[in-house]
Amino acid sequence: MCGIFGYISYQHKSTKPSTSNLKQALEIINYRGPDHTGYQEFVTENNECFIFLGHNRLSIIDLSSAGNQPFSIGKYHIIFNGEIYNYLEIKEDLIKKGYTFKTQSDTEVLLTLYIDSGTSRFNELNGMWAFIIYDEINNRIVASRDRFGVKPIYILEQDGGIFFASEVKQLLLFKKEKVVNPEILSNYLYHYLIDYNDETFYKGITKLPAMCNMIIDLNNRQKSVEQYWDFSAIDFTGYQGQDLINEYRKLLTSAIEIRLRSDVKVGNTLSGGLDSSSIAVLADKLTGGNIYNYSIISNNPNVSEERYIDQLIETNKINVKKINFDNLSPWEDAENVIWHHDEPILSLSTIAHFKMLETLKRESDIIVVLSGQGGDESLAGYNKYFFFNIKELISTGQYPSAAKEIAKLLPRMRHEFNWNYAKRYIPFFNSVKNNTGVLNKIIRVEKQTPPISASNDLKSRQKLDIKNYSVPALCHYEDRNSMAHSLEIRLPFLDYRLVNFSLNLPNELKIKNGVNKQILRQSITELPVTIRNRFDKKGFTVDEGAHLNRQFFNLFDGVFKHSVLGELGYIDNNSLQEEIKKIKMGKSSLWERDLHRIMFAEIWAKRFL
Repeated sequence: MCGIFGYISYQHKSTKPSTSNLKQALEIINYRGPDHTGYQEFVTENNECFIFLGHNRLSIIDLSSAGNQPFSIGKYHIIFNGEIYNYLEIKEDLIKKGYTFKTQSDTEVLLTLYIDSGTSRFNELNGMWAFIIYDEINNRIVASRDRFGVKPIYILEQDGGIFFASEVKQLLLFKKEKVVNPEILSNYLYHYLIDYNDETFYKGITKLPAMCNMIIDLNNRQKSVEQYWDFSAIDFTGYQGQDLINEYRKLLTSAIEIRLRSDVKVGNTLSGGLDSSSIAVLADKLTGGNIYNYSIISNNPNVSEERYIDQLIETNKINVKKINFDNLSPWEDAENVIWHHDEPILSLSTIAHFKMLETLKRESDIIVVLSGQGGDESLAGYNKYFFFNIKELISTGQYPSAAKEIAKLLPRMRHEFNWNYAKRYIPFFNSVKNNTGVLNKIIRVEKQTPPISASNDLKSRQKLDIKNYSVPALCHYEDRNSMAHSLEIRLPFLDYRLVNFSLNLPNELKIKNGVNKQILRQSITELPVTIRNRFDKKGFTVDEGAHLNRQFFNLFDGVFKHSVLGELGYIDNNSLQEEIKKIKMGKSSLWERDLHRIMFAEIWAKRFL
């Protein structure tokens, strides 16, 4: 896990940034890789193109200096952020072909695979990655990003050159103008969306799409983007339900097992929910109890999952370190967290996660951390999926089944229904109960209409969330929060084998009788019954209303004493201040999360624009 920076000037003799300026782009993110910083400069044979490859290393596999980067084999050079979990299997195959290896690193395996097969075998990689290869033999650049965008590559094209970076702040060192992307800002403020496409909050800075390679031919400067992988259908004809349950457990166990490959200590983030608890018990078995779990708890029973964590400790004898978020002060860290993210964050939960990893780093020698992100999207774990499942049953004429699901769901929805989220997927609710009128007075940027409520069936909705509306945002905050503390996050539920298998499952193994994640509940039998039968979902939830306190209002008054977004015409600061007065009197219809987003956006604008 590391930080990378690359630069290509198509005209070597033209004006380009100095080496010291290019090195600064590594220094500004040294927390991503504090163990070693290296760079190399190249000029192509025709003396036209200049290439800079820089790398900050967080040592995980092969801790020796032999694994430092940029890493070269002859005339092939690579900078690589991430991990290839199945590198041992690929290495064994390459050895059979006659290749020899000088290190124990996955970096050498990855570059050797490219030397052997070009980009044709990237679809065999199981991992998370963002890498750039300079191929002197074919005079080309190859950049690649993993299937689900766990690792970032940001791109800036400017003045006859192209920059690649792990974080936007690296590119801002060189960008001539910092201009807001109004569409992205609008969809953040109105629809709480981030990372739903390949644009960013800054005009001119984009991302390499997940599942894709970018190839630049340095002879003619032609650039192409190719998709190396996509979801595929699986024929489960002849499989019995128990066969699928057994296969799911096997795949999840394998996904965890290869993510335990590390030359440094591995831990796990445990919320008390089904996903992270499943990882905890399986990882505990695989390591013989040699894994530590970290959990966020609260004195507020509406958000705390401590009782489930305690039951897991009692039944499975796992090791857990609890962190009470009530003792932390999230508003003190808001500006620092947003600086690490380069863009506005979605909620206080992002800060809670940041603080948890900060404590983990301070109080342990753990470097690699497992996380349960991705399980909800692949197994229909959010309440919205009930709606899409019922929608599919009705559209395919399965009316009795739809009626049964509705009947089973209604008692739960009395307690779990969320108007704020429902309006994103069921447009009808926009006219029933919402605070759009208040937001329209405050937010002055043109409202966009992203197709967030699209899909007529469950599987299509899951794919959209994995590719656009959920997983990318979760990966963004997992990456930034972990790397801010020089930690590596690994996500077993985003193993591509597991994701593709899960998407193709019959719907009744995802949702049945108003209960989701059916196959996971049935496959991890070691979990306490109270966890296996949990219907509510919290995750790293923070009581946002409780933090609408004096500290918040003090921060708010300071942030909006002078409003950058107001000056730019994106918010009406007067309307906002009027609403704040109503909030203090308990008369506002503005939701806490909407208010928080507006402030997060202002903090971002002050720091980066």
